Amino acid sequence: MKIFARRLLSGGKFLDDRIVTITENKIAAIGQGTAAQADLCAEILTPGLIDKHNHGALGFEANHPDETACAAWLGLLARHGVTNVLYTSSTCSQEAGAQALAFCKQMMRRQAQGDLPGARIEGVHMEGPFINPVRSGAMDPDKIQAPSMQAFLANTGGCEDIVRAITIAPEMPGAAELARELTQMGIRCQAGHTDATAGQAEKAFREDGFSGVTHFYNAARPLVQRDPGVLAVAMLEEGVCCEAICDFVHVAPQMLQLLIRAKGFGDVCMISDSVSTAGLPDGQYGGVTVKAGRNLTPSGGIAGAYDQMDLGVRNLIGLGYAPEHVFQMASANPAAYLGIERLGDIRPGMRACMAAWTEEYECAWSMTDGQLYGAQ
Repeated sequence: MKIFARRLLSGGKFLDDRIVTITENKIAAIGQGTAAQADLCAEILTPGLIDKHNHGALGFEANHPDETACAAWLGLLARHGVTNVLYTSSTCSQEAGAQALAFCKQMMRRQAQGDLPGARIEGVHMEGPFINPVRSGAMDPDKIQAPSMQAFLANTGGCEDIVRAITIAPEMPGAAELARELTQMGIRCQAGHTDATAGQAEKAFREDGFSGVTHFYNAARPLVQRDPGVLAVAMLEEGVCCEAICDFVHVAPQMLQLLIRAKGFGDVCMISDSVSTAGLPDGQYGGVTVKAGRNLTPSGGIAGAYDQMDLGVRNLIGLGYAPEHVFQMASANPAAYLGIERLGDIRPGMRACMAAWTEEYECAWSMTDGQLYGAQ
């Protein structure tokens, strides 16, 4: 297949009038050309979005396995330009956690066999259960567990090989020891749902293997002038990757600008934090109320995100950031942080995971490992 892109994002730069050749689900070549030479055209062609923190949508919830609902979720992601995703579980019982991971592994196996279309699941992000009850947020405080390798293995049920990232409150007893062991296993440990002081955060990032922060600003000890806490330390520590929900609901635009100014474009990963009620009409869904594009808890707090990452792309471009920098945070950075090879760029040898956009950065179609979604 040959794809003509009026503007192609490759190697961090936009190139005009390029032909991308796809062979055996990989990018075989890139050269200059015209639309007449191509099978498919795109106004703007970029690497696909990689959402490393997504719990579900359209009624699907990662903690509640359902094959039909999972397929609908993955299809929705593809329509929004998300080509790769981490299946993100929430704080839950050990039994429920193990069941969720076993289901995810089954879905990954189906995708490897070409039996489940949509965004490709690249592994699991466990958001908990080793978090701080003081900062539980929308998580169930009754399901929080003490950090230990024994508890981790009980929650993964033999599927620890698909875990790519985990959210842990580094100040909890046993968290440092667990994080060091998990880091040795190649799992990215992120500070989140945490009340860590500045001293505890410095130790976590410098000594205990913590390499990121989960949904920055949210469910964390806040920035205070005489109590900097985990957020200030994360902004100052080089190489600490900070997740950013860019829907302008979870974080005000000025606070996102502050984070990007502090970290630069290289240490921010855009995420959605989408949950099961994302994409559903206004109404009551269990303990969550959907109202005007927001998921609300009974107390009026935010219960995860309603929108997907493409909204964040448009929001940041609207703030004046160059599109190439926005897609770096939404594609290249997550791939690099998670160590997923051949993702996050469009160049020969990479997997054919890409998204086409209109001039307004609405997703026109996407491609995951050579499979098209949404193309007319």
